[in-house]
Amino acid sequence: MCDLPAEIAPSEKIVRAVIFPYHFDKKKQKYTHRAFRPAPGTDRLSVIRQTHMGSDFCKAKGREIAAGGGENKRYTGLAVLTAEQIRSVGIGLEDAREDYCGHAHIRFGIVVERNEPPDSTTNKRLTELTQSVFKLAVYREDPAPDATMWTGPEL
Repeated sequence: MCDLPAEIAPSEKIVRAVIFPYHFDKKKQKYTHRAFRPAPGTDRLSVIRQTHMGSDFCKAKGREIAAGGGENKRYTGLAVLTAEQIRSVGIGLEDAREDYCGHAHIRFGIVVERNEPPDSTTNKRLTELTQSVFKLAVYREDPAPDATMWTGPEL
């Protein structure tokens, strides 16, 4: 049972687990707005309600996600922003407790079909949205990614 409020308050901190190499520029090896691009076939992006779940939970979930993706996939840190910041760029945010308590989805309202190139207008709009969210987010590289507890700065 999840006893969190279903409504996400504007001041809630929302966290995105950052995973290498998917959320990085391959040439520069630098965290990029790709961390906020939804997977093909959906308009959703998975995030965690850090205000309610805590930094240790967010880190554990990030490590779990990375572990499920093969040996080249690794958790590197957490990107944090508020619900108000997410909504300020014109995208949605909703509770997704059916997956696990504390889970939420950022909804872009734009679906890029799997195995199909997006049309230029759609791709441009989605890139603008992901870049807007990226600029608002604060990335906290995890100083001890293999540790079980969050040891970095306050989120």
